[in-house]
Amino acid sequence: IYSTGGSGDLDTVVREVMDWLAQPNNTGWLLIFDNVDREHSRHNPDSDAYDIKRYLPGADYGAVLITTRLANLEQLGDSR
Repeated sequence: IYSTGGSGDLDTVVREVMDWLAQPNNTGWLLIFDNVDREHSRHNPDSDAYDIKRYLPGADYGAVLITTRLANLEQLGDSR
């Protein structure tokens, strides 16, 4: 199990979670990103910012909820 204080490899954890979310028989999940408040861009020197798109599953099932004050994140998707 990965924790921020643990020694787990974050990239491995992200890959495993994304694989789990993409399983065709696994459609009833909800992924929540709460308080995404740091804008990521190539020109942003903020080391605490991250690309939220990296963590969005490519599946067309399940649900993703993002809470943010960043208006530009509304372009990430639409509700179905």
